[in-house]
Amino acid sequence: MTILEFGINLGQKNLLLIKYYSQENDHSINADLRAGFISTLDDFSKDIFGGDLNMVKMEDYQMVIYSILMETFTEPKEKKALISYCIIDDEKDEKNIKPLLKEVLDQFTNRFAVYDIFTKDAKYFEEFKPRVDKLIKNLKLSVKEKFKDLLF
Repeated sequence: MTILEFGINLGQKNLLLIKYYSQENDHSINADLRAGFISTLDDFSKDIFGGDLNMVKMEDYQMVIYSILMETFTEPKEKKALISYCIIDDEKDEKNIKPLLKEVLDQFTNRFAVYDIFTKDAKYFEEFKPRVDKLIKNLKLSVKEKFKDLLF
């Protein structure tokens, strides 16, 4: 399984972005613009179809998305979607990635206070990258173990 990119966004604001491809091949857009696009897709899915957006399929890749709604504890109450996403190669099923995205958000919300999630910028959350890397490594190992009989 190839994970090309992993990210966490709060609404249209990028909190964490990890790229697993060489920076030479990086022709991507600004992280906050990408966060805005993903947030808009998530909102569109909830408004029009009444459910969560699970996956966006592109020609060679797919983006798997998992989101939860967060609310500030200060007045006036503000609600935003906290979204984790992965861009993966087109060969894999998103069902292997969904538990990872949920686990990362669970650990992220346990690690950082709601106030920090709503007020801090992406630099503040960089310390969380090693934990994401470890979870991805564990996922790859468990998928490999699950299908070891099929491997030569």
